[in-house]
Amino acid sequence: MKIRWKKIKTPLPKGRPLGKKWKRATLFSMRYCPDVLGGDNRNIWAIIGHKNVYCSTCQQCKAGGNRKATISRQIWEKLIATNNNKVEVLS
Repeated sequence: MKIRWKKIKTPLPKGRPLGKKWKRATLFSMRYCPDVLGGDNRNIWAIIGHKNVYCSTCQQCKAGGNRKATISRQIWEKLIATNNNKVEVLS
């Protein structure tokens, strides 16, 4: 019986997710991120579109561990507009 091992790719600089579409993503630092991504202080890669925002947490190790989610643009605007939420663009 032959066992095939899946090759694990190393993360890109600053924890950018792997894939072509994530090359145009922007890194945000948020005090309160979306609940589907953990809901606390995190760095998030986001691709902001017309209807949706594609979000991913930073990939720290080769095994992955990052969460990805798609949220609507209206929810994203509400997150940024809240008074307690501190949002910074890192890159």
